[in-house]
Amino acid sequence: MNDTSHHYERIAKMTFASINPNAHLITGVICGYRIEEIENKLTQQVRYLDKLVDELAKGRKMEKILRLA
Repeated sequence: MNDTSHHYERIAKMTFASINPNAHLITGVICGYRIEEIENKLTQQVRYLDKLVDELAKGRKMEKILRLA
């Protein structure tokens, strides 16, 4: 498999990914916008991921971020 086909295969898998049903519980400000006030659903989902990455970068445990603990 060459690099190009591998790249497209990864994109196809990401296309079928789904957002966690509890993602609406993510709140706060990211990139200057309050996540819960973003009207465009795609933009809001991208900001959910931004927030998750930011929290992980700060050293918070995934269980804490996802409110499992």
